[in-house]
Amino acid sequence: MANVRKAGMIPIGAGINFDQFSLPVFLDVKGTRLGVLAFNDTGTNYLGQDNPGAMPALDSWVEQSIKEARDSVDILIVQIHWGYEDKELPSERQIELGHNMVKWGADIVVGHHPHQWQPIEFYQNSVIAYSIGNFTFDQNDVENNLSGVLVFKYNGKIRQDIYVLPVELISLDGFPAPATGELLTKFEDYIRMVNANFNSRIYTDSMGFHFEENTEDTIQR
Repeated sequence: MANVRKAGMIPIGAGINFDQFSLPVFLDVKGTRLGVLAFNDTGTNYLGQDNPGAMPALDSWVEQSIKEARDSVDILIVQIHWGYEDKELPSERQIELGHNMVKWGADIVVGHHPHQWQPIEFYQNSVIAYSIGNFTFDQNDVENNLSGVLVFKYNGKIRQDIYVLPVELISLDGFPAPATGELLTKFEDYIRMVNANFNSRIYTDSMGFHFEENTEDTIQR
């Protein structure tokens, strides 16, 4: 953790004990107060409250943490390690917990662990990105090597845009490079496929893939 801080990064969701890994991070960005929480729902890296580890995603702890942070921030972001590896769609547990986190007060939920990009869902004016795939990793399948940088644009508390800057991890052997040509087309086709049964409308421009809520064809969950 000390090395992370020395590198200029802020660790979250991990630490030497519960008091440390349960702490939120608060950031002030251009007059907007952000809160960030992190959890692990894979059942690993937790050996008790008095030992080093990661913050487990027990529903009662998640709910309490979100509700305690909610009133202190303008935008609340939750990162969570969850789901199953190499799955293109979220599990029932991911969907249920994701919806609950929004109900408890999260504005943005960002998931990871499946190693593949999963759908983005709009839910009760919040956004759930079920998995943002890989960014620096050495897997072989094409689906594991097409990913992106997920960007949220806000004006104060008002969300203005969500888009993905597409990358691929093939050209640089596990390190990200801008996706172009055939790989860009494959990633766009893949994103449209996994989002087919979720309420996102996707359009593309020179920035990448933009997501907006499809209110005309909202799927009830």
